Parts: sequence; structure tokens; C-alpha cells
Amino acid sequence: MTDHHVVEHPAGGWAVRREPEDREVGRHPGQDAAIRDACARIRDTGGGELAVRDRRGRTWHRHAIGARRAEVREGPTAGAGGGDRRAR
Repeated sequence: MTDHHVVEHPAGGWAVRREPEDREVGRHPGQDAAIRDACARIRDTGGGELAVRDRRGRTWHRHAIGARRAEVREGPTAGAGGGDRRAR
């Protein structure tokens, strides 16, 4: 699990920084794009926490994000056994 921070970049735009090494892993022109990128990175690395900082560097939003779920593929026996098994 890794934590990521979205911060304003000194040269313009918004940066995605990965903790604990405080390394920049992405840069975007808008904050929304940086947040989407950080969320995807967090899911892909097994989950973690997103912290979004305002222009003054204060954290204004924190959010825990879980890991991306594995895809479920249906095989040739999918649906075998007959009928809908949902509770009614």
C-alpha cells in the first residue's frame, strides 16, 4: 500500500507525489486530472490513502482507497446449475 499526495507544482500545474520517498510520479495541468491519476496509482499498488493539498500546502481532503478488484471471467460452466440464485 502506498500513499499519494496531490500538490501544486512550483512551475505550474499539479503534481502527484508518492510517499514515503516523496517522489513526483506525475504532473498535470489541472487538479482534477492529478486526483484521477493519483487514485488510479493507489488502486494499482494495492490501496492506500490520497491527500489533496490546497495552494498553501494545507491538506483539505484525505481519502482511503482500496485495491483494484481482479476481473471475474465467466468460463464455459458459468450459469450451469440452472436458475437464478439470488435471494428473493
